Amino acid sequence: MRALDRDLQVIELARRLALSGGGSVAESVLSYCRRLLEGWVSQAGNIRSVQELEGLVCQRLNLEFQEFRHPGELDAIVRQHVEAGDVVFASLPALFDEDTFATLIRCRRRTSEAGPKYAAVIDCRDGKASRRWFSRWHEIAHLLTLDCPTEMQPVHRSTSEHSAVERLMDQIAADIGFFDPLFAPVFGAETLSRGRLDFAAINLVRQRYAAEASFQATAIACLKRWPKPAVYLEAGLALTAAEARQFDAESIPARRPTPKLRALKVIGNEAARTAGLRLVRNLQVPEESIIHRLFFSRESIPAGAAMLNAEDMGHWRRSNGNRLSPCPVTVEARLGRRHIEALIQVS
Repeated sequence: MRALDRDLQVIELARRLALSGGGSVAESVLSYCRRLLEGWVSQAGNIRSVQELEGLVCQRLNLEFQEFRHPGELDAIVRQHVEAGDVVFASLPALFDEDTFATLIRCRRRTSEAGPKYAAVIDCRDGKASRRWFSRWHEIAHLLTLDCPTEMQPVHRSTSEHSAVERLMDQIAADIGFFDPLFAPVFGAETLSRGRLDFAAINLVRQRYAAEASFQATAIACLKRWPKPAVYLEAGLALTAAEARQFDAESIPARRPTPKLRALKVIGNEAARTAGLRLVRNLQVPEESIIHRLFFSRESIPAGAAMLNAEDMGHWRRSNGNRLSPCPVTVEARLGRRHIEALIQVS
């Protein structure tokens, strides 16, 4: 969280919450949100699921979620609010582009006291549908930290072009969405008690805790709590940052660089960092890896089927050509929509 700690907007957000300046600024904001939920749950009592938790939080924040999967549903949301006198909702269709996942709006005071103070409209069209559950908790994070619409500026958009504050909201959503008092028992039953962390176990956790959550979000939550070194990785064709900059800088490129299979997303747990299993984005996947063979395989592989392989991280090379330190690992990989998903664990 070091980069977040230095960001002026994050520092200002912590100041508004009256958080002390000692330690990590971002961690203090995250801890504040966690304590807030713990207090509400303690007062409410008998919260047994994440769905009940979301309901409690929405009640406390006076927040209403509305989702749309096609233009007709978005038009209905707009019509509902505009007819109630909230004309700011008329701008909604123009606010949702391919990079916008959700829009949080401060509702005008209605004649009826029953209306919500905030409405979070979630885009669930096409590929965005997999993020809908996480988007809900992302918008909750904005309200918990007072980073929310005001009477003067009643609209806030959550986009994929993340500022430091948006990245912090993602971290808060990942923490409180997988609220430890509710998530830990499920995680323990399906992984710790069985001594395994694999795609099948993560899917069982997801089905028991929040079936509407994405596999990726659930995998990251499991990884964070797994005591052994493990890394979640997504691989696909990409250029290095230097290749992309060079290509963009040339008005008439002499030669288009060839994209290679690289790590597009890398998330390791604390045990992996301690053990020296430190992978980074854009690291090229070696031909020796099952990840490479699966990506370029012409064989018909059933959807969701996973392949397991014993490998050595010494086959992987950094951009400067140096190999990673030898480290025997087990790699489980499967086909995703546009990439390969993999779990890499020290053998």
